[in-house]
Amino acid sequence: MSRRFRASVPLLAAFCAVVGPRFACGQNLVSNPHFDTSTAGWSGTFLTFDSTNDANGAAPSSGSAKSVTIGGVVLTCANQVSQCVTGLVAGQTYSLGGKTFMPVQTPFSASSRVTLDFTSDPACAVSTGPIVYGPTVTAQGSWLSSDTAAAVAPPGTTSALLSGEACVSTALNPFQINYDDMFLSLAPALAVPALDGLGLLALASVLAGAAVLALRLRSRSG
Repeated sequence: MSRRFRASVPLLAAFCAVVGPRFACGQNLVSNPHFDTSTAGWSGTFLTFDSTNDANGAAPSSGSAKSVTIGGVVLTCANQVSQCVTGLVAGQTYSLGGKTFMPVQTPFSASSRVTLDFTSDPACAVSTGPIVYGPTVTAQGSWLSSDTAAAVAPPGTTSALLSGEACVSTALNPFQINYDDMFLSLAPALAVPALDGLGLLALASVLAGAAVLALRLRSRSG
């Protein structure tokens, strides 16, 4: 990390502290994203709480969501854990993702990823656009992320279904996939154009401070 960038981090943090409460600057919109004590707020046919496996290590008061599913002779993908998130705004860009864990004994053909389906109703039943897919995870025996920050809400969007999806083929026996640290948040960079008077003042202060820091660093290096 460059010296200039390190110096600007406190200013950016201060900007989000002022603007964030009004524009969800990086705020996770998901309920119970870390599965601390249960799978409350999430749905899934074979979904249970796993207190023995946490993405952040052996946390005494946290765990993950565990799903046990089966495959078939052809590739089959299905949501294993899902949550309907409301209060989204059409045209905004959202960051989304989560972590998945597949035990070493998972079938070789299995994979997992985080998906987002933008919708127009409180029940997340009416889709407004193509499903957004995070990177596919195929490695076994460790927690891996499936994150993306380039999901623009289509016209008519007011909600979205955030899911952990499993894909498998040629699996004859049930297999397990765990999910943890799920998130959906408004991308901070795109919240700036909607600033009101106070937000514009905060942005001006940040830019002025960054300019002063740049001049000081330049004078020192010279």
